Amino acid sequence: MATKRAFIVLNPVAGPDDGTEARGIIAAHFAEAGWEIEVHETSESENVTECTRSALVAGYDLVVAAGGDGTVAAVGSALVWTDHVMGVLPTGSGNGLARELGIPLALSRALQLLTGDHASREIDAIEVPGHGHFFLNLSMGMSARAMRDTSREEKRRLGWLAYLWRGGRALIGLQPVHFSLTVDDETESVRATDVLIANLGSLGIPALRLVPEAASGDGELDVITIRARTLWDYARIVWAMVSRRRGRTPHLRLLRARRRVTIDASPQQPVQADGEYLGMGPIEVRVVPAAVRVAVPGAVGKSAHSKSGRLRVKPTLLD
Repeated sequence: MATKRAFIVLNPVAGPDDGTEARGIIAAHFAEAGWEIEVHETSESENVTECTRSALVAGYDLVVAAGGDGTVAAVGSALVWTDHVMGVLPTGSGNGLARELGIPLALSRALQLLTGDHASREIDAIEVPGHGHFFLNLSMGMSARAMRDTSREEKRRLGWLAYLWRGGRALIGLQPVHFSLTVDDETESVRATDVLIANLGSLGIPALRLVPEAASGDGELDVITIRARTLWDYARIVWAMVSRRRGRTPHLRLLRARRRVTIDASPQQPVQADGEYLGMGPIEVRVVPAAVRVAVPGAVGKSAHSKSGRLRVKPTLLD
């Protein structure tokens, strides 16, 4: 039986420490499982996607993103429409994709998933030309401003609560702006405080499902316009998400895209994707169906389909 090999992209600043502890746990687990690994620690200036593409040529059995959702997006961009399965070790502050797909948040259990029995799930992607592919959401407006202004230290110290803190501060003096929105071939103008393009139903927190029926493998993106000016308006939106009554709030409007979405605003607004600041608008995105296969919990020997995407069941990689 040939020794299995894994290429692991580790973001050392994604979690609460410098990555030393995570690297030790990862190395110990794969050694005990009989795998050979190469751990590549990312740096701020490098192109993680290109680095990952070069590793694919080396013939690794598994490519792993160890970090937050930004690291997952960078690694996943290299795997789009390839036969490689991406493993996810959620060591970041938000870990929205891991939460959505049921990947264990405890590092030891996530490692057991990768070297043990698991399924692979095909998920769609949001392609942003010039920036790569993203798997959670993209937004322009207040939410992107909050993410842009959240420091790395705040994220490491508070996790996703840091975004709520910055979002609350961003509400001060908030006014709707004019957005020009094209969904597939239909263009319209709207006044809103945020435009969100969602690949998944949740906002990284399972209880907060902005689009309960959204699925990561349905070949569509959900486009949500949000018009809210006060903390009370946003509280009503949060309640609508928690209670699954999105249709009962006047502050949200939903459209669906199968091909592309373009967003512009006057005045120009900041843009984020999977928690990463991309710059100021305008922005164009494309729908990429069944873009990447991700290792997820699954029953071996059974075929399955799910609202969260198509499942491919695979026996342990040690077989």
